[in-house]
Amino acid sequence: MADQDRDDVREFFAVPIGGGASRKLNEPLGGKRDVRRFELSPDGSTVAHIADQRVNNQRELFSVGTGVD
Repeated sequence: MADQDRDDVREFFAVPIGGGASRKLNEPLGGKRDVRRFELSPDGSTVAHIADQRVNNQRELFSVGTGVD
């Protein structure tokens, strides 16, 4: 989790352990929206996260492939 694109807006990224480019895992966030919590699958291929990415302060559960091996 980082505020890489905008200060004070937490977003979610995947980065290969061996190095390489990061990949943003959440949809674009507006206003004061951010990613709150996450859980990684045992094999690292999928992550579930809680975010208010659609409506501010309305937290929903999302799941996305990490795209890293």
